[in-house]
Amino acid sequence: MTLLDGCRRNDRLSQNKLFDELMPQMMKICRRYCVDEDEAKDCMIEGFEKMFESIHNFKGKTEQSFRCWVKRIILNGCISKYRRKTLERNIFTPINEDTISIKSDIKPSSRVEYEDLLKVIDGLSDCYREVFKMKEIIGMDYKEISKVTGKCESTIRSQINRGKKELRKMLNTINY
Repeated sequence: MTLLDGCRRNDRLSQNKLFDELMPQMMKICRRYCVDEDEAKDCMIEGFEKMFESIHNFKGKTEQSFRCWVKRIILNGCISKYRRKTLERNIFTPINEDTISIKSDIKPSSRVEYEDLLKVIDGLSDCYREVFKMKEIIGMDYKEISKVTGKCESTIRSQINRGKKELRKMLNTINY
């Protein structure tokens, strides 16, 4: 009996083991798309609930294909939540001194702090930010991004390149 078979039979022990095994990686994905830790946890839990509800639909045969399937469910949930929140607000937070906290003792030649870089990435245009995060932060390939977003691969490549140019301009503006 595998964990997957146990989950298909609604065995709580198998579900708990699978959750414990996949949770760290899925939480990393959720953190990239959510504003704070609580929102990321909510998004991850919702994704796991959806995964357990539809686990009988999974037709793959390998562990890697299962992990990829779960990753897509979590990622799609994060993207949907992000889009809902954006529509609810109907405005976007502009980049200013309040949204980016960069230490004054950092020199332009030094390495950009990871957290600060994520804040700058969050300031990218909406059409670039989503695909840029999927490619450069999460590490998805163009084909995966295409399936998740419904955009063709050439559009994704173009948006990522334009996003990189925009990011360079933003970093130059703040003297990095």
